[in-house]
This record gives sequence, C-alpha cells and structure tokens, in this order.
Amino acid sequence: MKYTVRRKLETYEIRDEEHHLAGRVRRSLCSGCRLSAEDAESGICYEVTREKGALVIQEAEGNPAYCKIRYLEDAAGYARPPMALETELEAGDRTLMLRQKKNRTFAILENGRQLGEIRRMMSRNKELVLEEEDLKRYSGLLFAAAYLMLHDDDVMVV
Repeated sequence: MKYTVRRKLETYEIRDEEHHLAGRVRRSLCSGCRLSAEDAESGICYEVTREKGALVIQEAEGNPAYCKIRYLEDAAGYARPPMALETELEAGDRTLMLRQKKNRTFAILENGRQLGEIRRMMSRNKELVLEEEDLKRYSGLLFAAAYLMLHDDDVMVV
C-alpha cells in the first residue's frame, strides 16, 4: 500500500490512498534530534532520539532500544560527515532493517527481503510504500527513523 507523508507546521501526517490517517510524527522546533511517532489506530507512541552513532527508541512503557547506525565507509572528504547507511529496528516481534541509498531513498528490509520503501525524502510530500498491511502500525516509527538518519550528516553552519 502507498502512503503519503505531508508536512504540517510541527508534524508529519502519514495518510493512505483513501486519505485515512495511518500515523503521525511530531517534532518540536526546540527539541533538536527528537521525534515522537504515533500510530493512529492503536495510539502507541514512540520517542525516537538520535544520539551519537545510534537511534534510541523509547516506547511509552518499556526499556529503550538502542539501534546502532552503520555509516558509509568510503566517505569522500572531510567537509561532510559520512552518510548514515543502515540501522536495525525492533518493530514488535520483528527486526526490520532500514537502509539508506545514495539517492536518499530508504529500503525497508526483513531477512534480506524488501518489504517497503520511503521515497522523495527531499521533497515536500514524501512517499511510503509498504508491501505488508501489518507494517502500517509502524509507519510513524519507520518514517521518524528515516528522517533522523537522513539528517544525520547535515552540517550546521553558525
């Protein structure tokens, strides 16, 4: 199924082809590298934070999960940090791999099999394509992790 991710002022809304809300990702302008992902059906919330070399995912109840980010090894030059290449996310009882390609799209994989993709990350309206309907409840979590990985190599100019 194909989903559209639209940016509002401080949120990203994930909607399916019939325009039903599937998930929401909130960001605060002052929170830096922290996003809140929410499933529209169950109301399950995740706090996703980028720390040095890892994503920390905190569910409302439970221990935080640390997802180590692997980086592109052949990074050219010293002017820009290396691109975040992939990380593994615990989504319920499944382990999903989120892999960023050089064209800034993200593949969603499980055991080497592609289950979805996040495209057009640099445009206003992003696309999330999921092969399995039960991954819909993790759409916010997947988008939040991809967003933080995408901006992991941003350079701050002061």
